[in-house]
Order: sequence, then C-alpha cells, then structure tokens
Amino acid sequence: MPTSSSTLIRLIHQQPLEQSTVPKVLGIDDWAFKKGSRYGTIIVDLEKRQIIDLLPDRETVSVEGWLKAHPGVEIVSRDRYSNFANGVKNASSSIKHVADRWHLLKNLGDAMQKALDRNVVSLKAARQRMSYQANNEVQPQPVVRKENEKTENGVIAKKFHQVKQMLLDGNSIKKIARDTGVTRITIRK
Repeated sequence: MPTSSSTLIRLIHQQPLEQSTVPKVLGIDDWAFKKGSRYGTIIVDLEKRQIIDLLPDRETVSVEGWLKAHPGVEIVSRDRYSNFANGVKNASSSIKHVADRWHLLKNLGDAMQKALDRNVVSLKAARQRMSYQANNEVQPQPVVRKENEKTENGVIAKKFHQVKQMLLDGNSIKKIARDTGVTRITIRK
C-alpha cells in the first residue's frame, strides 16, 4: 500500500497517548551506576515487566517520596534491605511487602550451604559407609550412633592424634598449642 511519510507521521500523531497508570505490583532493588562505588534504586512494573524509574540513590527518603508521588501501589517485591522496607512502610502502611524469587532462592541456598558446612564430618562418614556397602554388596546393617562419632571420624580426631603424638614426643603444652592451634586447656584435658 503506497503512502507518504507525512501520512504516517500524521497518523502517529493522531493516536492517543497511553495513559501512564501507576502499577499495582512493583519490584524494588538496587543497581549499580558504577559497581562497588555508586548505587541507585530500580523500580520495575512486575505485571508489564518494564522498568518504570531509576532513583539516584538507595535511601529511604527517595523510595518513600517516589511511592507518595505515585499512589495506588498495592504490593512491593523487594529484598531485605532495610532502607527499602522503611521507605515502603513510611509511604503507606497498606502496601504489602513480599520477597522476590531470586532473593528467596539465594537465601535458601546460603542457609543450605551453612547447614552442610556444619555437618561435613557426618556427611563424609555417611558417604564412606555407603561407598563401602556398595563396593562389598553387603546388606546395610543398622547404624549404631556413637556418642563421640564426630571426634572419631573427622578433623577433631586428626588434631587429637596429632596432639597425643606431640605429647609422647616430649613437646611442651605451650609449643603444642602454638603449633596446632588448640588451646592449652584442651591439651591438658
């Protein structure tokens, strides 16, 4: 269909402008102007998946001012940063706070890693038992949990045997404490 550029421009100008409506569901997070140096706040319409605004800082007053200037927000998805929480709370007590998926998964992953780190000795012992059972094709026997299993199977056991050997070699308690990082009280016990 042949047409002129003037006709296209005229048709574009005749179209009504989209009314900017304040979204009901917002996402608020920080972003870097320059990583490690200067950060701002990004505000996203989560229903349309569009960036609405970029604030120059991460301060409570900025978030609060933006929300007061744009009433109608019902839900804000954010991380645990206290300035964002305080800004939303100060702007309106009726706005619901929710955690976003990324931060939930990140926090869950961190908690799982801490739990695994705390139980590394028990996990290694269980892996060794399972490997031994698989190699020998023996039916699993009921595991009798020993009271001092942690000290018998792990890092503590190695330190214990090292301290015992150094005592047998005639080293002083002070020297053993300095070389092994174990306190003198523990060595005496």
